[in-house]
Amino acid sequence: MTTRDGRRPRPMPTGRVRFRPAAPQTEVMDVQPPPGRFDPIAMRFPPPHAGAGVVHVGAHTGEELELYIASGFRKILMVEANPAVIPRLSMHARFWRAWLERLADQWGVAAPDIRVLHAAASNEAGIRPFFVSPFPVLSSLLEPLTSAFGTPTARLVQSARLDDLVAQIGWAPADVGLLVIDAQGAEMAVLRGAAETLRNAHGVVAEVNFHVRYRHQAAPHTVIGHLTGLGFARAEVIDRDDTVGRVTVLFERHPTAASSPPGEIPAPEETPAPTQ
Repeated sequence: MTTRDGRRPRPMPTGRVRFRPAAPQTEVMDVQPPPGRFDPIAMRFPPPHAGAGVVHVGAHTGEELELYIASGFRKILMVEANPAVIPRLSMHARFWRAWLERLADQWGVAAPDIRVLHAAASNEAGIRPFFVSPFPVLSSLLEPLTSAFGTPTARLVQSARLDDLVAQIGWAPADVGLLVIDAQGAEMAVLRGAAETLRNAHGVVAEVNFHVRYRHQAAPHTVIGHLTGLGFARAEVIDRDDTVGRVTVLFERHPTAASSPPGEIPAPEETPAPTQ
């Protein structure tokens, strides 16, 4: 695999890393390799112009943070609603900020602006229940319809439009080149609250769910049609999970997308839908 400028990306170091930014404080972080399913992001993004940023909605503990740093994003915003994983996500971001700031001080390496927000990106502001699953990556603003997720706990969280969250940290909509949405069925709520952000974005990564697992979950054609109408075309299927009927798709800005029929996305192999 090579990046868009023809370079082969250097492998990210992994394992437990100890860093003492200011004695006697010590940060220990278990650094894991970024998921291979997101390799297309490293090849296509960020765009070559300065100030390219990425917003990841549903960031969990920041498993893709190393990939965003290595890909050269100058601004990185991780948005997560689940209060159970925010401490880990915040520590993960703090660890890299400290390392990169030290490199900037000693070697003049430009450090990216890494932010974490504890909020639920949605189409409206307010206090909303967030359903925390025993399996944190399955937690959602939408109520689960299957017992396969365990018994969720409803926690009240602050919700806000993504456009407002971007403005809250002092970014302009044009700062965001890539939007990554991992919202467990609530993709349309995120998209409807991100009109200004999407107007300037060059790419969107979104999950398309073919099995109904959450109440009021967005249908695949709704997500695809919405992004097509905004000028995005399907670039690549970057992940698929046949067991739960989920496909993760990379959409890219295309000048003729809005006037073309939405591209077909192959559904996962036929598997029994979860018990509702």
